[in-house]
Amino acid sequence: MVLFDSINVKRRYTRSVNLERDLDIAESVNGYVITPKVEGLIHRFIDSIMTTNAVRAWTITGAYGTGKSAFAHFLSSICSSRDEEIRKNAYKVLKSYDISSQRITRAIPERGFIKAVVTAQREPIANTLIRGLKYGSDRFYSNARGQKGPVRTSLDDLYERTVRGESVPSELVLRLLIDLGKLSKCGIIVIVDELGKNLEYCSQNQATADLYLLQQIAELPSGDSSPKIFFLGLLHQAFYDYSDGLATSQRNEWMKIQGRFEDIAFAESSTRLVHLIADAIDQTQLDSLRKHQISDWARNWKVELSALELGRMNISDIGHVYPFHPFCALALPVLCNKFSQNDRTLFTYIAGDEPHSFKAFLKQSEFNGKLPTLKVHNLYDFFIESMSNRSSQNNVND
Repeated sequence: MVLFDSINVKRRYTRSVNLERDLDIAESVNGYVITPKVEGLIHRFIDSIMTTNAVRAWTITGAYGTGKSAFAHFLSSICSSRDEEIRKNAYKVLKSYDISSQRITRAIPERGFIKAVVTAQREPIANTLIRGLKYGSDRFYSNARGQKGPVRTSLDDLYERTVRGESVPSELVLRLLIDLGKLSKCGIIVIVDELGKNLEYCSQNQATADLYLLQQIAELPSGDSSPKIFFLGLLHQAFYDYSDGLATSQRNEWMKIQGRFEDIAFAESSTRLVHLIADAIDQTQLDSLRKHQISDWARNWKVELSALELGRMNISDIGHVYPFHPFCALALPVLCNKFSQNDRTLFTYIAGDEPHSFKAFLKQSEFNGKLPTLKVHNLYDFFIESMSNRSSQNNVND
C-alpha cells in the first residue's frame, strides 16, 4: 500500500484564496490557521471599531504567497451578518483557538458591515472602489424592498460609467462612500486586493489627484457620530516603492500619503509555517496499525527534538507532520522564503502534481516494515528543478 492511499492533502490547501470568489463560500474559512500575528491583527481591528479617533486605514505588505489574502478573507467573514454561515464557521475557527468571540460579537453589527471586497486592476482607484461598493451594497441590501433611494441610485450610475470606461471624479466617490456608510447604519469595510495595480496606474499616468483619494479615505473622522468606514489594502511591496521613476517632489508626496496609513508587515516565521504543513496533511484514512507506527515514530522524535523549537510546537503530536521528516518540515518554509514565494510555493509543493512534489512522494512511497519518510534531499530535487525551470523561463523572456 502506498502512502497516497492513506495520506492526502486537505482540499482547502489545493486552491489559493480569491477574495471575490470566496466571499460567499461558507466552507472557505474552515481549517484557517490562526497564528499569533493573525490573532493580534484581529484584536487590532476590533479595537479600531470600539475606540474613537482610532486608525481605520491600513496597508498590509508582504511578498507573494505570505497569506495576506487568506487573512483578509477571514477578517471579512467575521464582518458578515450573524445569520451567514461563513461568519458562523469563522467563529468556530476562533473557538478552536480559544479566542473569545464575545468581544467581536459586540463590535460587529448584527447585520454585519457592507463588505466592499474587490481585486484591483491597472485602473484609477476610484473605479476599483466603485466596483467594490457596488457589489458590497447589492449584497448588503439583497433582501431590501422598495426603491433604492438616491444614494444607491447614484452608486448604480457611477458603476455604469466605469463599465463604459469613463473616469469617475474622486470627490464623488468619497461623498458616496460616506453617504453609503451613513445609510447602512452599520458601516463599511473596504478591502482592496492587489492595491499595487492601482498604484502602478497612478505612477505610470502621474495621477496624483486619483492617489489623493486614498489620503482622504485614510483621513476620514472616526468619532462616535461618524460612519464606521474601514480600509484595508493589500500590497506586495511598500506603498512608496510603486512611485519609482517619478520626480523627487512627486515621490515625497507619495511618502506623505503612505504615512496616512498604518502599514503592517505580513510575514510568518518559518517555525509557525510548520503548523500550516501539519494542518494541511490529512491522515484520517490511516488504519490503526499505521497510526500506532506513526505515534511511536513521533514519540522518538520528540525526545530527539526536545532542545529545539520544533519540539515545542503547539500541535498534539509531532506525528501530524508525518510523512515529513521533522527537520524537513522545518527546512521547507525556509527554502520557500529564500528561493521562492513563501507559502504559495509551500502549498504548490504540498498540493501540486509537479515532479518531486509531496504528492509525487506519496504516490511513489510504500508502507512496509519501516515508515517511509520525506527527507531534505527530496526537497532538494524539487527546488533544483523549480529553479531550473525559472531560469529557463527568464532566458526565454530575455
